[in-house]
Amino acid sequence: MEDGRLDDVPRLKDPIRDLWHNVEIRNPEQWKVELEDGRIVSPIDIQRYYLEKVESIVQDDWEKRALRTFEEVLDGLENRRSKELAHRIEWLDRWFAIQEAGEKKAGPDVDMMACKQYSEIGAERSLFYKRQRAGLVDRITDDEAIKKAIQEPPKDTRAALRRELCDTFNIEMIDSRSLRYKDGDTICHSKLRKSRRSERRAKRSWSSRPARCLLLAK
Repeated sequence: MEDGRLDDVPRLKDPIRDLWHNVEIRNPEQWKVELEDGRIVSPIDIQRYYLEKVESIVQDDWEKRALRTFEEVLDGLENRRSKELAHRIEWLDRWFAIQEAGEKKAGPDVDMMACKQYSEIGAERSLFYKRQRAGLVDRITDDEAIKKAIQEPPKDTRAALRRELCDTFNIEMIDSRSLRYKDGDTICHSKLRKSRRSERRAKRSWSSRPARCLLLAK
């Protein structure tokens, strides 16, 4: 975007309408969206636009590998091989798992319960882990690597900043964009900025009482 490579980006005419329409269809192979110029395209066409733009600037081998995998996924979806791709794509595997749950047991809450069970953290209850044990899921990392990344995030990431803040201050709640902290008897809300310079500035400002916050409660 900063290099001006997205000046011709495809713009959706009515993204909210298309979103709800595609949700109702539910089958990802049939999803379509309308652009401002009147063309009807698939979400895959839009993804290919961004893929082409990114391919021209990446240099890192891991990034190139990720883009090759991304292109393979798009090819598979375009050729209606979503069932074959489910073992590599979380949302596709989840979708098929929900469909299978609905086939085994009818009821209005079956889909929602299957979706929640898929996201269970515990390996015994989680539908994801059950499918992994059945050989239906291919992973590019394991639980130990994920746990290590949570405990020791790369130093130049927001996750590292959040970890440092949590270790140092009385944090009530924190997510990817903001945090809630206790300053005496006051609960305050502060946004985490994106740039490294602003992150360094945030660290310095936390050495004393925060200068700016949104008062939520006393």
